[in-house]
Amino acid sequence: MVSDRADPMIPLLLLLSVIVAPVHEPGAPLPWSFAGHRVVCEIAFQELDTDVRAEVLRLTRAFNEYRTFAESCVWADTREAKDVYNSHWVNTQAGDDEITMADCPADCIIRYLETETVRLADGTGGDADRARSLMFVAHFVGDIHQPLHIAYASDRGGNTHEITNASGSANLHSVWDGFFIRDRARDWRQYGQALHDDVHAIDRTLWADASALAWANETFRIVEDYVYEGLGSGGERLGSTYEVANLPTIERQLKKAGVRLGAMLNELLGTP
Repeated sequence: MVSDRADPMIPLLLLLSVIVAPVHEPGAPLPWSFAGHRVVCEIAFQELDTDVRAEVLRLTRAFNEYRTFAESCVWADTREAKDVYNSHWVNTQAGDDEITMADCPADCIIRYLETETVRLADGTGGDADRARSLMFVAHFVGDIHQPLHIAYASDRGGNTHEITNASGSANLHSVWDGFFIRDRARDWRQYGQALHDDVHAIDRTLWADASALAWANETFRIVEDYVYEGLGSGGERLGSTYEVANLPTIERQLKKAGVRLGAMLNELLGTP
């Protein structure tokens, strides 16, 4: 069984996969790795009602590029998608108590998610447009649950916080995005299924009925309480203790993102 301890914690995800290279602007936060987004969407797919699952597959295939819903969840990091929405994060100042919409100008993931949710729910749009909205929604829900996408402007979500890990020099954001669960996510289907199997009914109850802003603040509390714990101003070497302490939290965040995405799609696409 995959551990679901509520406290310790760590980043979200894993090993860049190999199909499409993500677009990255210098100094901007990196996206969750491709495998991590697939894990989130695999969990969500298992949560879908039968009719919604069929509609999600229909829309995915209408885009005519991806075989499965989970694989389509990386599309928002392609150059085509980044030309539409490039800011997949919310940053605030160190010392702030919470994320507010004042931290989220027009160019902000929370507003993007709201816009694409409305478009997806609008059944009058064409299949290609609604498929694009589906892929944006799925991706943004994943990113909101990645701690260093909801972080501090001072180090650009950990991008300028240099560290050393077992692979050599890196920055804190890249460590949280990919280093810690790279081996677990080599088979993202299996890993997603294992995490989904570890979701309990009480989890669904506890994680339900929250807004994207509330999700962002949950993620921000992880940054405040765990991400920088024991670290200085940069240049540290991260040992195995940091990884072991934080892994259960990243897995919890993956599960939360998947369950919440599944519930959102059931509401948006289900039969009234």
